Amino acid sequence: MPAPVDPHSYFHGDLVDIAKVQRGAGWDLVPSWRPTDKIATRPGFVDVPMLTGETPGAECKFLFEGTGVGLFVAAGPDAGVVEWSVDGGPFRSRDLFTKHSARLHIQWAYMLESELPAGRHELRLRVGPGRNEASRGNAVRVAHMLVNGLE
Repeated sequence: MPAPVDPHSYFHGDLVDIAKVQRGAGWDLVPSWRPTDKIATRPGFVDVPMLTGETPGAECKFLFEGTGVGLFVAAGPDAGVVEWSVDGGPFRSRDLFTKHSARLHIQWAYMLESELPAGRHELRLRVGPGRNEASRGNAVRVAHMLVNGLE
């Protein structure tokens, strides 16, 4: 197989089990997540394991090998802000609330970093203190870790 034209393409992308995340206080691994708010869901993101954090400041850690890392989340009406740091760098943030979140716990993929040097890395995730003005909470719900660069 020839090498990809773009070395940072998602040619070697993969979904990684959330059980590999080292959970800190304020993070739970819910074995069969289902929303309690009666808002619609999509297949594949309900009655499945979900890494959940809702307390601002709660942190967890994920060790991975590759060139990129991201999250596959369920972003509903209480979706919050996730903050992240790779390899001890400064924290950055992303609002997880989407234009569909008010009516649906929608699955959404977010690449947090996509052009890291190949190798081992440490991702620190934190529930952010802020939230979208349309959101009702600070929830960060992760169904899968996304990792690029695995061979």
